[in-house]
Amino acid sequence: MRKRVLSFVLLSVVVFSFLGASLVRGALAATDTPRETEAARGGVCTLLLLGKDNAAALCDVIMLASFDLNENTLHIVQIPRDTYFAYTDADYKKINAAPRVLGGADKLADALSSALGVRIDGYMEFSLDFVKAAVDRIGGVEIFVPCDMDYDDPAQNLSIHLKKGQQTLMGDEAVSFVRFRSGYARADLGRMDAQKLFLAAFAKAFGERVSLSELPGMLLLAMRYLKTNLRFDTMLSLATGARRIPSEHITAFTLPGEEVQSEYSGAWYYILSREGCAEAIGQYLKGAEPMGFDTKGLFTDVSRKDFHAIYQKKITALPYTFDSLASEGLPIE
Repeated sequence: MRKRVLSFVLLSVVVFSFLGASLVRGALAATDTPRETEAARGGVCTLLLLGKDNAAALCDVIMLASFDLNENTLHIVQIPRDTYFAYTDADYKKINAAPRVLGGADKLADALSSALGVRIDGYMEFSLDFVKAAVDRIGGVEIFVPCDMDYDDPAQNLSIHLKKGQQTLMGDEAVSFVRFRSGYARADLGRMDAQKLFLAAFAKAFGERVSLSELPGMLLLAMRYLKTNLRFDTMLSLATGARRIPSEHITAFTLPGEEVQSEYSGAWYYILSREGCAEAIGQYLKGAEPMGFDTKGLFTDVSRKDFHAIYQKKITALPYTFDSLASEGLPIE
């Protein structure tokens, strides 16, 4: 029973955050779009989640959350911020700038829907201030910090100083934990593994400390930090079935690929594995089109042999359930 409660409160954070943001922005329109209506009635929905860097207006967090209330599953797919994505003719083609360049989260959702071969039904855009406020609201999260974290960047107003070991992180410390990457051998990929641990720890803390009567307070909190294009009644329909999803059916993984340094600019990019991504998306993401991944070759540059070699390499995704993350942790490189 406790596992089911944990899964419900995790989904409640996402779903009720959407509800609050929709209310504030007057999303109670007279009609649904066909895509929203289908998602609400069918109980199957994929959402784009974006966490923005306050200083540079780039996305530190890019994820897809795909849940099926008929099969009681939720799959969270992380897309590395350095992923090569030819969404623009400009030289800078990292996906973390795509919302700004394309003109908004909705434009990125459309671009990714086409490129990944997945129906994306809506988006939620949030600042890292929301993470701070939410963690403080629930009294902190208990998590194992894998190494001493020391990093300062005045330009980003970033000062991270955490000690290795099991501890309770409050809001500012939790933001430091999910943003830190300089001490990991694999930099941003290490940070994404840390974010998996944070999500599982937050879900556990939320389930143990927040009652249903306190959810309206979380709504008020969400309204200050979140933006979405989904309607109230669409999300209400999805929320109705969220109670059934057990936490062992909540899975998180990073789209498979490898890092490579551009010989032209010296910048590091993350190149997706075409076969590995197609396999993982087909298995875990609802609304995926058969053989629909990257039909236009936007995640590679065929003129760069090192890029294209990774793209053509079979790299398998490594999924983790929230149960295993909470009980066994995750070694971070």
